Amino acid sequence: MRKIILLLIIVTPFTGNNIWAQKKNKGQKEIPVQATTKSKEQYENTANFIDAVKERLNGNSSQAELLLLEVIAKEPSHDAAHYEYAKLLIGKYKYSLAIEELKIAVKLCDTNIWYKILLAETYDNMNQFALSEKLWSEIAKSNPQNVEYLYKYTVSLIYQNKLKEALNEYNHIEMLMGVNEDITNAKKSIWLHFDKVDNAAKEMEKLAEAFPTESKYYLDIADMYIVNKMLDKAVPYLKKAEKIDPNNAQINITLYNYYTENKKYDEAFSYLKKAFVSPELHIDEKIKILLSYYSSPKDSLKAYQLLDSLIVAHSNDPVAWSMYADFLTRDSRYAEAKTVYEKVINYDDSKYLIWEQYLAILLELEEWEEADKQSYTAMSLFPAYAFPYLAHGIVALQKKEYEDAVSVLEEGKKYAVEEFDIMRIHLFLAESYSQLKDFEKSDKYYEILVRKYPQNATVLNNYSYSLSEREYRIEYALQLARKTIELSPNTAIFEDTYAWAFFKNQDYSNARLWLEKALGHGGNNDYDILSHYSLVLEKLGETTLSKEYREKAEQLKNLSTDDIEQ
Repeated sequence: MRKIILLLIIVTPFTGNNIWAQKKNKGQKEIPVQATTKSKEQYENTANFIDAVKERLNGNSSQAELLLLEVIAKEPSHDAAHYEYAKLLIGKYKYSLAIEELKIAVKLCDTNIWYKILLAETYDNMNQFALSEKLWSEIAKSNPQNVEYLYKYTVSLIYQNKLKEALNEYNHIEMLMGVNEDITNAKKSIWLHFDKVDNAAKEMEKLAEAFPTESKYYLDIADMYIVNKMLDKAVPYLKKAEKIDPNNAQINITLYNYYTENKKYDEAFSYLKKAFVSPELHIDEKIKILLSYYSSPKDSLKAYQLLDSLIVAHSNDPVAWSMYADFLTRDSRYAEAKTVYEKVINYDDSKYLIWEQYLAILLELEEWEEADKQSYTAMSLFPAYAFPYLAHGIVALQKKEYEDAVSVLEEGKKYAVEEFDIMRIHLFLAESYSQLKDFEKSDKYYEILVRKYPQNATVLNNYSYSLSEREYRIEYALQLARKTIELSPNTAIFEDTYAWAFFKNQDYSNARLWLEKALGHGGNNDYDILSHYSLVLEKLGETTLSKEYREKAEQLKNLSTDDIEQ
């Protein structure tokens, strides 16, 4: 505004007609009085212009526009009025009209740089860069030390794809202000546009040399070479960056990627471990890498080294502990996984999937009391999720609290959405109703399961055993058990069910055959299988051998009871 105000010095009001009077020489004519009339018009027009500027500054653009148009109508050569009017037009996005006003202002006063600057900026807004280029060039030449004008001139060149000329101007700017990250990156982009990666690297080297304690510039050069599939050229810069900042996670990850690309896996892993120790590398990036190890158990040793580093770097992050627990679960290290999941829940108990995994592990470990307790907590935290109800139902079955099992499983069924949850709830409801001797409901659930999951060995096995126990539809029970064996051969518990169906059908020879197969597939440590074998032997008249297996079964039962009490 100061520049405009300098053009608007208020004329002192006239105080009399003789203001212009001079001492007359002999013979000199008097100056006509009408000269003062013209001065009054100029004064009024100037006053209107000043009012217009005030109105614009106060946000009254409509009033300002009326005053400016009045000034221009009375004095078309008023360059400042054309300039101010152009500002109003720009405010209303009427760029074309503003350009016409600014062209008039520049023509009337070619020495005013502000007119030219606004006209050049308006050309830029209209994407008329060929026109703005000429103006910015002129402005920059008249102000050679002003980097801003030179920069805007350079930008107008870039928009016209005059990249070589732009590169020269960037060099000019660099001479004036020294090495600068923005200018260097702009030059780098131009060289990369020309596929001159080495030239781009040289520009970046200037920046790296100007800031010798900053590793990121060498790292940027290396990344640039890596992106352009020039891995060998990347290595020297990676090594320079590593010397400056050996614990920089990004440097180590980049070196890890480089050596992985070159199939030098030992070197790659050494850098990966260093990156994992650093908290600077975001945990999400680390989790992505660990997930690639999850499906490869043969790399478990490396995975656990990374997991240990993950815990060191992110000791208070439940995500880190959760990932550790997932690997322990994958490797059937359930007792350790349980401890870690408890730590996760201690940090944050709001994640349902963590609770589901935790409850599943408690069930796997047969820690029934703890599973019972924690299932109540999970149900209170996540009342609309099925698995906590299922977990409680399973515990109730184990404790032979069948009515409780039915009650909680029927409630959980309302929230079962996942197919696996639906299947498991139906299966345990079928078993619970069977234990309550409500065979109508039990069989109803089993029939639904058999129809829906005809290839599920567990479903077929459990239904077959339920039918055999009550000696109901024995032929159907044998059919189900036979299909179970076909689906999952050499499985002791399924072979036991098949044998039991034969036993209930008084086919003791086949019962013995399948029980001996079950014993050969690990059944020697199963109380039910040993008991069943004892009963079959007794039916076959082998009382001594029958007694021996009955005693084995009782010893195993007593041992299990002692373990539970401890």
